[in-house]
Amino acid sequence: MSPQDEAAALFDQVDTDKDGVITYKEWQDREMSQQRNPFDLGKFLRGDTNSDRTIDRQEFLRYYMTNHGQV
Repeated sequence: MSPQDEAAALFDQVDTDKDGVITYKEWQDREMSQQRNPFDLGKFLRGDTNSDRTIDRQEFLRYYMTNHGQV
């Protein structure tokens, strides 16, 4: 599976309401399920490059590729 395909699959997993964007709440829920600090707002904001308080598929792909698959 290519990194782009991995990113797309992960995006679909995190976007639980399937509206095409990841909200901070969806991000927090994933962080808690991974036993990470769910209140790491900085990590979310680094992915939200247009500052609209959501992460769309393109932003997520850029974030995923920049961070070598570490989300």
